[in-house]
Amino acid sequence: RGALAGAALSLSATAALAGGLDRSGQDIGIIWEDGNYAEVSVGFVMPDIGGEDADGDSVGSVVNDYVVPSLKLRYQVNQQFAIGLIYDNPYAADVSYPENGSNYAGLEASASSHGLTAIGQFRFNEAVSAHAGLRLQTLDSEVKLNGEAYQVPGTGGGFGTAASVYS
Repeated sequence: RGALAGAALSLSATAALAGGLDRSGQDIGIIWEDGNYAEVSVGFVMPDIGGEDADGDSVGSVVNDYVVPSLKLRYQVNQQFAIGLIYDNPYAADVSYPENGSNYAGLEASASSHGLTAIGQFRFNEAVSAHAGLRLQTLDSEVKLNGEAYQVPGTGGGFGTAASVYS
């Protein structure tokens, strides 16, 4: 049973990575802009990722559409010092195998995060500066292992796990 659970978790991790877990890159480039600066970004992604299971059954499209928002603000305090504030959703995944008869039908993995970065820059001269900051980030995730590949022997049902991580 331990080997089956390990294989199931490995598969769901692979499925989450196939959907793209890192969505923002956690860019801090705003700190090198000139003067006061604001940037709002909203991306909408419609991926189409599918394939076949080990038995050759089509799994259909397994990744759902998603939105990638970010808000970046920079304030030039004086000639030498600037501060920045960045909000984003750096990590996320939304993978679900459709109920189509595949061995993985009903498998679902989701993750969502929120990040808030405060960053400061001190400019020594035109060529040299230093920056430092703090980042608060949350990550929630859930995995549901359903379908024939995840049947618990003798029960006729699947099993699932859920986890929340705060960092």
